[in-house]
Amino acid sequence: MAVSDLLARLRGDPRFMSTVATWRTLPARPPLYAPVPARLHPALATALPGRGIERLYRHQHDAVEAALAGGSVAVVTPTASGKTLCYNLPVFETLLADPQATALYLFPTKALAQDQLKTAQRLADTLLAESAHRNGYLRQALAGEAGRILIQELGQAAAGEDQRVSAHTVAVCQPITACRRRPGQPG
Repeated sequence: MAVSDLLARLRGDPRFMSTVATWRTLPARPPLYAPVPARLHPALATALPGRGIERLYRHQHDAVEAALAGGSVAVVTPTASGKTLCYNLPVFETLLADPQATALYLFPTKALAQDQLKTAQRLADTLLAESAHRNGYLRQALAGEAGRILIQELGQAAAGEDQRVSAHTVAVCQPITACRRRPGQPG
């Protein structure tokens, strides 16, 4: 059944419509774009076109800028709107800048955790491929001795299971035993 047929059927159902407060069709809007933030690590800025990303959506740009400035960010957008870059870019920026940094990702479902694991893996692979053409700094920064990214589904986190970005890209993560806080941040 086509979506338009389903919508027509629902709209014609008095019982269903009794539960609907309003029915509106919003017109499509053109996307708003912004450049990759200038403060983003050059390796990340160079890797994005390798992932097919020439520019960011404005909400991605604003979220990345706010996160890099140390702000708290909440991104609420529709499915497939690019939220992943809003947090992956600041995380990878931090991993590249701080050899002691780690990242812990928690997701409500295993499917989402697996999807995000693949996305992080692809970005790490692209960064490492880019580093093959440079000095060894980037490779060392991403694949240092201490593993850097741990991705967990909430149920697995409670059970002590984990999904780690593989050793051949970012390196196997060591278990995170304590969270570091920014100076001045309450416990």
